[in-house]
Amino acid sequence: MSYNTLADAQAVNANITQEHLDAATLYLDSRYEWAGVLADTTQVENWPRLSACGETLQDANGRDLTGIPALILKAEIQLAGLVEAGNVLLPSNVAVATSSSTSTAGGELIERTVKSGDEQVTRKWSASSVDSASADLADFDSNGLPIIASIDALLKPITDIGSPFSATNFLFVRA
Repeated sequence: MSYNTLADAQAVNANITQEHLDAATLYLDSRYEWAGVLADTTQVENWPRLSACGETLQDANGRDLTGIPALILKAEIQLAGLVEAGNVLLPSNVAVATSSSTSTAGGELIERTVKSGDEQVTRKWSASSVDSASADLADFDSNGLPIIASIDALLKPITDIGSPFSATNFLFVRA
């Protein structure tokens, strides 16, 4: 289940499948804790939402967030593209997340590893040649989910709003 239709996602990246979208949706719904309540108690995904008082939520700029916000739709497609490229967003049963940095003749080598059950995902790259995609997936939160800086930045208007105690604000869980 996803926020975008497959046709909308494939208009951006023809290689995205429903499986990629489903993984992206699960990542969004697992990584972020949204304020408010589900708009309909029978819905599967975490969006759309209402304030705890049943009113429309607003973003940091005071715009109403009705339905599924455009930033959520955009983030899901970007995440699906990462999955399509072979990145693991949701390792199952994450037990250990480690990172290390080693100096070599060619410069600093950075390595990030997540172990999930019998499966292990390791990413290595030279610090001097880090591209944005590798840097984006460099760190993991306390639950073993990758922290993706570009997605955090994209969602900032709906995750970084005023006081976390207001019924109309969104809460963002950071590792």
